Amino acid sequence: MKGHLLGIMSGKPVCVSDFEHQAKRILPKAVFDYYYSGADQQESLADNVAAFKRWRLLPHVLKDVSKVDMSTTVLGQSVSMPVCVAATAMQKMAHPDGETATARACLSAGTGMMLSSWATSTIEEVAEAAPTGLRWMQLYIYKDRALTQSLVRRAEEAGYKGIFVTVDTPYLGKRRNDVRNHFKLPSHLRMANFETPDLAFSSKEGYGEDSGLAVYVAQAIDPTLKWEDIAWLKRITSLPVVVKGILRAEDAREALKYGVDGILVSNHGARQLDCVPATIDALPEIVEAVGDRAEVYLDGGIRTGTDVLKALVLGAKAVFVGRPILWGLACEGEKGVSDVLQLLREELHLALALTGVIKSENPGCEAKRIKFGQQESIQFEPHNKKQTPEDTEAMLILDNGNSNLSLQPLTRYRNGKPVVMQEGMQVFPTSPFKLPGVIGHKERVDRANILPRATSSCESHTFAEGTAEGLTSLALLANIKSFSKQLVAEETQKGSKIQRSHPHLDDTE
Repeated sequence: MKGHLLGIMSGKPVCVSDFEHQAKRILPKAVFDYYYSGADQQESLADNVAAFKRWRLLPHVLKDVSKVDMSTTVLGQSVSMPVCVAATAMQKMAHPDGETATARACLSAGTGMMLSSWATSTIEEVAEAAPTGLRWMQLYIYKDRALTQSLVRRAEEAGYKGIFVTVDTPYLGKRRNDVRNHFKLPSHLRMANFETPDLAFSSKEGYGEDSGLAVYVAQAIDPTLKWEDIAWLKRITSLPVVVKGILRAEDAREALKYGVDGILVSNHGARQLDCVPATIDALPEIVEAVGDRAEVYLDGGIRTGTDVLKALVLGAKAVFVGRPILWGLACEGEKGVSDVLQLLREELHLALALTGVIKSENPGCEAKRIKFGQQESIQFEPHNKKQTPEDTEAMLILDNGNSNLSLQPLTRYRNGKPVVMQEGMQVFPTSPFKLPGVIGHKERVDRANILPRATSSCESHTFAEGTAEGLTSLALLANIKSFSKQLVAEETQKGSKIQRSHPHLDDTE
């Protein structure tokens, strides 16, 4: 929130989240919810963004980076940077110019735009808005194959350069806010590429008490889609075909058997199945499986230039950005989209230069994931369970203070009780309004300033229970030396109920 206020006060957004906060203020709630929401509990929605923070770039130094080249190609077509615009539906809900404004902004930026089948501007209108712009068509395969084929033909005739076929939507994922809002298009809008009210998702159609879009998908989209349908699509078009929605290496290999030209690693913006991997985590295995037989792209969770670079380093040819474009569109139409693209361009340019990379097509630096082993579930045990020195790494306790310690961002609650962290474990970042349950990750403990295990049993720690409600700060007791003395001193000054009784927390250290 603070960063957002600074951006607004300066008169110029300084990051993608500034656009998001402003868009939330501008858009009707049901519209913002539709654009923003993920499936079910939205765990994958949060993880799409958070996963990028688990990767770290390893830069080169003493490189001449006075000239950095970000240009590349996508399906053989030149773009000025490896950041393209993903397909997002019904953009006229965000701004009256909708997809045509986005197309013009992409043309100005020298990058490409993927048009949704569910656009509120027609295939032809978008082409006319930016005649020399680079466009691709996102395609759902409808139960009516003749209708599907007509969309492909129209895209070909309008100068689109590729088909991105969505393969992860036999049914629509459950988006709870859309169900609560009984989401449907405003009465003055329709899916412009379809003539009949039932296919155009017209508000004149009755969609009951559910998400209207979920009903629409169940009625119109083919849930029997198989790999043979990809072969059919390849037969009916001369355009390159990319499969959109791949998360498994074996599916990527299968797609290659059917002659696809590209793989878009995507979880549909975390809007279909919740609890799937973040796309950046799925990327390396898919890149390895595909090799040089097809181009691999990524969408989902891109919010900064360093996010883009991490995807490139891990093997993506380019990335596609969705929600940030909608936020820019909602804020200032074509100019807002241009501003978001320019912001990402500047951030990527800086990230490339600071990592010693002069050409984005060949990053040359490394990205490493900060974790030990594979992600797994971790059972956190209450403080009052008997522990031994061998199985206790660090004790996290909740107190009744309100301090701004460096561990504050990691504050977590579990029924108001302390939790024990085992060696190599770190609490998985989550909203303070949710109980973390038992999910964690094996990651570097020292990133949370949690130092090695105390030599004595944790039974020598004693704590008096706090009396205040709303436990908000996180304190650490372990083999902490100078940091522990500072921590205890700060908490004591604030009237904390923490009592020191551990030998490593005395003043002789």
